[in-house]
Amino acid sequence: DNSSLPAGSPITVEWSSRDNIAVTSQTLQLSLNGGEYQTLSTFGGSISTFTITNVANLDRAIRQVKVKIVAVDEAGNRGEKEAT
Repeated sequence: DNSSLPAGSPITVEWSSRDNIAVTSQTLQLSLNGGEYQTLSTFGGSISTFTITNVANLDRAIRQVKVKIVAVDEAGNRGEKEAT
């Protein structure tokens, strides 16, 4: 939502993943440079919130942090959503 946070602050991310049968896994990724993502966590389909802490370089000012959630269903279909 384009909020500003003090450098070093934890970032809580909330999302909703849906599928006509079931989401089986999700991966939360973070970009500190506008494009290259690092995986922070992978978890089951029922998780919908995660607090980002202890990530290298979050203790300095960054112009734009991006997060991406990648959801996978039983058939291996992938969906993803990116937010800044």
